[in-house]
Amino acid sequence: MGCPSFFTGGLMHRVLLGLPNGGSVKTKTMVSVLRNVLRNADIMDFLPVAGALGPENRNALAEHAVEHDYTHLWLVDADMWFHDDALAKLLAHDLDIVGLPYNRRGL
Repeated sequence: MGCPSFFTGGLMHRVLLGLPNGGSVKTKTMVSVLRNVLRNADIMDFLPVAGALGPENRNALAEHAVEHDYTHLWLVDADMWFHDDALAKLLAHDLDIVGLPYNRRGL
């Protein structure tokens, strides 16, 4: 792993997209992930973590992001889907933490 740094608006971004999962990921989730990774390959790394769902996976991803000097950690659940420009919209907020309610189920 080791994406190059990328500057937007004077800010350097290195994004780790973490996908904690219990061993399987929905197809629409992977399509969403791949579209965002391909669109942002110059600033993004992708790290799936399989195992028991819960805080352990998210904590492992957060530790990896800190240890490898990422500026951002984007956590995606295994049953989510989102638009191709999702990362750009999240980064545009220029905040330490961006969260949103998410209830889109039934992939």
